[in-house]
Amino acid sequence: MATSINFHKTSNMAIEINEMYCFVCESVFYELDGHELEYCPKCGQNFEEYQPDCNDGDDDTYLLIVDPVTGIPAVVRRDGEPVLAPKEGADKHE
Repeated sequence: MATSINFHKTSNMAIEINEMYCFVCESVFYELDGHELEYCPKCGQNFEEYQPDCNDGDDDTYLLIVDPVTGIPAVVRRDGEPVLAPKEGADKHE
């Protein structure tokens, strides 16, 4: 992946990810903002009874970008640092 992203040549969308805390198993998990989980992914606790707590200081915004030529997606932090690398060979189309 290139060191800088030309947002005029890629399709992109912001994704907010929240760090959550389950009071039952005392574990941290992550969920997409606006798409809350119904059960704890670690212990299976139903959140109807015990709502998880959002660690507001640790939410991050990521960008989902799609290469318009290859269709290969990549996820990067808003500051541009890659989080998930594109598939092998994706950078050969430049």
